[in-house]
Amino acid sequence: MKVVACILWLSTLISCSTTEQDNRQLDAFLEIDFEAIKNDDFREVTEIPYKSYQDAYPQEFSPKDVLAKESLARLAEPKLEEADSSLEPLTKGMSLCYQKKIKEAFDFFDKIYFKYRGHPSYWNQIATCYLLDGNERKAYLYYNKAMDIDTKYVPAINNIGVLRLREGQVSKALLAFNDAVKVNSFALTPIFNLAQVYLQYGMTENARKNYYVLFKKNNMDVDVLSGIANSYLLEEEYSKAIQYFEMIDRKSPKYENVAINYAVALHFANNNKRAKEIFDLVEKDNLKYSKNYYNKVERLLGGK
Repeated sequence: MKVVACILWLSTLISCSTTEQDNRQLDAFLEIDFEAIKNDDFREVTEIPYKSYQDAYPQEFSPKDVLAKESLARLAEPKLEEADSSLEPLTKGMSLCYQKKIKEAFDFFDKIYFKYRGHPSYWNQIATCYLLDGNERKAYLYYNKAMDIDTKYVPAINNIGVLRLREGQVSKALLAFNDAVKVNSFALTPIFNLAQVYLQYGMTENARKNYYVLFKKNNMDVDVLSGIANSYLLEEEYSKAIQYFEMIDRKSPKYENVAINYAVALHFANNNKRAKEIFDLVEKDNLKYSKNYYNKVERLLGGK
């Protein structure tokens, strides 16, 4: 199951004792060309006013992704590099985080601190960067910093739900996702996360209800289509499952896992010939998902 999802550094300028590092800093200070310094260098940086619409990413980054405007989490590497070159600073910073360029990302966030420190999105993205780097404690700290600025900031509420889910606190995660939807019913990411959790725990009707909200927004998203299809597959409604599997773009990099479940639906719908044709589309050597599951389905279809 995939749940989507989204630090200021304080440099030590004064120390109580003199160190070799202090001496190097002093040498560097003495080498400064003071004649090159201008009054403009000392002007206070003007903070940019926060506007919630700036939290959205350009849809063209991933037109088939229903969450494209809310998250860069599912973008492939070339698209992330495109986002990296975006004129929107926070988009660039978040792109660096998803590319695992963590130090570069934090350096970048540090540079724009004075302009964006009043933005909940600034702290939310720093938190997500920490989460991507495996530091859940600091992620939680900075999601709460975002909510200190805006108690109804939906991305941070949703992301705390993601943290709770990672900790195995499913009921608290569901509460967070539901709270996010209550605050803003137009936010799609918490709806997606609700659907994913419900599906994982076999609550198919609840899952489908949320997937359909997303389907109405974008009927090409692979995760949404496969989510609906899998909900019907779990209910043994094979013809309905097949209907949604057939809508999925076979060129999608996610198609191999979709194809396995699609083949299962076809098999139980008494179309084993077609099931084998779909299953053969999966490249076993390049399988990104469960090889054990692949082998079970292969045996089910009369293979090895």
